[in-house]
Amino acid sequence: MNQTVTVSWDAVNSPAGTTLSLSVTAANGTQLQLFGNLPLQGSQSYQITQHGVHHFTVHVSYTFGIETRTGTMSFDVHVV
Repeated sequence: MNQTVTVSWDAVNSPAGTTLSLSVTAANGTQLQLFGNLPLQGSQSYQITQHGVHHFTVHVSYTFGIETRTGTMSFDVHVV
């Protein structure tokens, strides 16, 4: 426990106006942290303070007119 996880991403080839966020949820679905309005390229560190599975998801969204396109990339970290 008390380990740091760093998530990195690169979405710089996305159209202008694309938004990016990172969410961290526990195995039971409780949202532990939401990092919003992140740059299209970068990284974010998160300090794990609980045992169990932590689910990390990068969310990318782009709206053009009335249509919104979204994408996600997820991974789990198991802390014993």
